[in-house]
Amino acid sequence: MKKLFYVLLAPIIFLNSCKEGEFETPKGSFTFSANVSNNLNGPVTEEISTMMVTVESGGEVVLENHEVAVNGFRSEPILLEVGSYQVTKFILLNASNEVVYATPKSNSVLANLVSTPLPQSFEIIADEVSNMELEVISTDSLDPEDLGYSSLGYSIVPTVQILVSTLINDGTTTAFAETNLLVRTDQDTIFSIVLADSINVLTLRSDYGSLDFHFTLQDSLTETLIVSQEELMTYRTTPLTIVFNLDTGHSIELKPGPEDDLKKEKMHY
Repeated sequence: MKKLFYVLLAPIIFLNSCKEGEFETPKGSFTFSANVSNNLNGPVTEEISTMMVTVESGGEVVLENHEVAVNGFRSEPILLEVGSYQVTKFILLNASNEVVYATPKSNSVLANLVSTPLPQSFEIIADEVSNMELEVISTDSLDPEDLGYSSLGYSIVPTVQILVSTLINDGTTTAFAETNLLVRTDQDTIFSIVLADSINVLTLRSDYGSLDFHFTLQDSLTETLIVSQEELMTYRTTPLTIVFNLDTGHSIELKPGPEDDLKKEKMHY
């Protein structure tokens, strides 16, 4: 019996942003659900652990080999900007990271076994959670080429989407600020980006023990925050927010918590 395994060798990093007062409007959520076809090998009763999808928009890859947790045969919501998208890869994996189901591509020899092979289009609508049902077949004893995939010889890299923002306080007003962000782990740089003056959505690996977030404002004011793997998950719905207080020379970190959002005050170094 052949088993197909999925591997991703590089970190996945994406950045989106939304302006103050527009955070809800330009974003929407989408879920994927799977319907197992009986046209080949019959239904398989093996439990599904994760889904992995590749999503494109206008010919550009938005999410590549993106792992999504599942509840049965339905994924958790994925947050995306409002617009038109295509799913170009859709596979289901068990707890051992074995590919047990997949949707064939339209150019494959098995495309006729599903009513709608890949790619499939979908729309992200503001403030709504939409769903797409894709038909999948068992991958038992199949070669990747049978499904239209060049290779399935990859392993999963877990990812998480978090919210990040930087505020600047001049003693009178508080507003979003554009900031340079450097993310490191174990002294190695993972990536460096410019955060927009808004709430930013980052998609990054979630399997590091901790991450160092280095914020730089106006080339002189800096702040470093060490975020554990457990803490990283808290920023999926509540932004990791750094506030630079220009009148005092201090910055504060706003963290989600049941008792108090303000957890810690730090000096610049």
